[in-house]
Amino acid sequence: MIDFGGFEAGVQVATLWRDGCSRIPDVKGVYAVLFPDGLQPSFLGRSPAGHFKGKDPTLTIMELQERWVAGTSIIYIGQAGGRRGERDSRATLRKRLRQLLDYGAGKPVGHEGGRALWQISEATDFLIRWRQLPDADPCIVETRMIAEFKEQFGKRPYANKRD
Repeated sequence: MIDFGGFEAGVQVATLWRDGCSRIPDVKGVYAVLFPDGLQPSFLGRSPAGHFKGKDPTLTIMELQERWVAGTSIIYIGQAGGRRGERDSRATLRKRLRQLLDYGAGKPVGHEGGRALWQISEATDFLIRWRQLPDADPCIVETRMIAEFKEQFGKRPYANKRD
């Protein structure tokens, strides 16, 4: 199972929306979005997420059901400040999570990764945990976390894009 050692305890999406992500550090790192334990997701037929570059982020209910991973609360793993590209390397946890939450709130921002999150009616109850990585490449840590998840559950987390 993914080790959450060094991760903050977590904050609900509703709280982060209210405070504008001010409690999230302005440094590079990795983050995970967790679904409340013991609940079954209720999928929305239409995504409320932003239409970045005019693209509708809605997935079919069948696609959402196929993506769902039973037996885990982890539904998305992301990173900020990794070396995938010069622009990505300057991102911080606060900036990247603000983009993710703005996207979920319907703003047309570029955070298509995790788009399936917003078609779950319980999105305001998601818990977001993060880990600061001042001396490591978040891209490498994120890749390792997803690989560990995939090894245990046979596929990527629900809202991480397909291979």
